[in-house]
Amino acid sequence: EKAKRFFQEFYRDGPDGRKEFPYRERLTALARREQVALWVALDDVAEDDPELAEAVVENVRRYSRVFSDAAQPRDPLDVYLEHRLLLEQRGRAGGAPRTP
Repeated sequence: EKAKRFFQEFYRDGPDGRKEFPYRERLTALARREQVALWVALDDVAEDDPELAEAVVENVRRYSRVFSDAAQPRDPLDVYLEHRLLLEQRGRAGGAPRTP
């Protein structure tokens, strides 16, 4: 929930004094498939929530997944495709022939 809140609420003051929400804009581009990756600056996280930033530093692998899930929740098709690719990779690793 903290990662989701960060994406929704983090802002910077723009040159004209208005609030700019950089992660909202990036998430929109990601959802429209105009962008394929989302980079999160640890400094931004620390500015917004120092405790969350510390947790990220202590367990990068876990929080990479937390931020990924918050940025783009997986729909059933994504889950299916990910599972299918994983099974295919395991099959190839065992020397099994690839089936169409």
